[in-house]
Amino acid sequence: MLKNIPVRLVNVLSCLAVVILLALASYLQRVKGLEPCPLCMVQRLIFIGMAILFFIGIFLPARPRVVKVHYSFVLLLVSLGLVAVFRQLWLIHFSAEQVPSCGADFYYMVQHLPWGQVLSEIVQGQGDCARDVWKVAGIGLPAWSALAFLFFWVVAIWQLCRKV
Repeated sequence: MLKNIPVRLVNVLSCLAVVILLALASYLQRVKGLEPCPLCMVQRLIFIGMAILFFIGIFLPARPRVVKVHYSFVLLLVSLGLVAVFRQLWLIHFSAEQVPSCGADFYYMVQHLPWGQVLSEIVQGQGDCARDVWKVAGIGLPAWSALAFLFFWVVAIWQLCRKV
C-alpha cells in the first residue's frame, strides 16, 4: 500500500505538516507569549528549510535519481534538527543546574555576535533551553519536536529506500 503513494503526494503532505507545526510555533510565540530559546529557533529554522525542500519536491520530476538527491538533502536537514533537539533534551534532563540561567536571545546573538560565537552559545545552551515550560499530554515541546523530526527522518529513509 505505501509503495503506491506518489512522491508528489508525500511532499505535499510533508510540506503541509511542517507548515502546521510552524503555525503552531508562531501561535505559541505570538498569542501565548512563549518566547523560543536559541535551540528552539535553530529547530524552527530547520523546519522552515524542510518546508522549502518539501515544497520544491512537489515540482521536481519523480525520477529515481532526482528523488534520491532530494531526499538526501531532506535527510541531512532532518538529521541536523535531531542533533539540535537531542541537545536541548539533554540540557533539560541532565544539566539544568549547570546551564547559565540567562543569556542573550537568538535575534540579538545573530545581529551582534560573530557566527562562531553564535554557534558556540547555541551548542552550550542557555537557561531558557533547559526549561520545559509548555506541555501537551504531559509531553514538552522539545519532545514533540523530536517526535516530528523522527517522523520526517523515517519518511526520508522510506523515500530513499523505495523504488519510484
